[in-house]
Amino acid sequence: MDSEEADTKKAVREAVTLFQSSKFQEASEILERALKVDPDDAEAWSLHSQALASMKNYKGAADSVDRSLSLNGDNALNWQLKGTYLLRLGHIYDAIKAIDVSLRIQPTALTYVLRGQAEYNQGKLDKAEMYFQLALTDDAENPLANQMMGLTLFGKKKFADAVPYLDKALSYVKSEHLEMVLDESRRKAEEIMG
Repeated sequence: MDSEEADTKKAVREAVTLFQSSKFQEASEILERALKVDPDDAEAWSLHSQALASMKNYKGAADSVDRSLSLNGDNALNWQLKGTYLLRLGHIYDAIKAIDVSLRIQPTALTYVLRGQAEYNQGKLDKAEMYFQLALTDDAENPLANQMMGLTLFGKKKFADAVPYLDKALSYVKSEHLEMVLDESRRKAEEIMG
């Protein structure tokens, strides 16, 4: 390992420590300095993208993760990150392409959730449900998969079916919106059942 690589690895370790303290701006700045010296470090570009995304700079994050992918195109996490950033930017079709690459490399519950969110955002609730079910098959306790499955079933007017997923999601995170959807699901399910 030459001194440039050692310096970049040190910067990456420092950035990770700063991430743990939610000091994303500082992490980004350290990584930017390191990347000027060693612009071919895929891991540093990936972390830089995550620092920028944590500051809601999704365009910059997408550019940095693209640079990482140009250096290491087989990294499933980076394809997942790219899909996430593109979803945040509203570029659904490009996000789907990135998420699908990630799924081909290494399917995970989170990647299935992202893919389902892309379908949900387009109003394609049947396809969204399928992806959320794949996520739940992989990880039945995944809070986001449960939340999105509940919201999808609610959107499909399958109110009774939505209840257990919304209940499980709310056991992990408190959300007034989800609580209202859960209450509405219960009320409508009771009306339907008479």
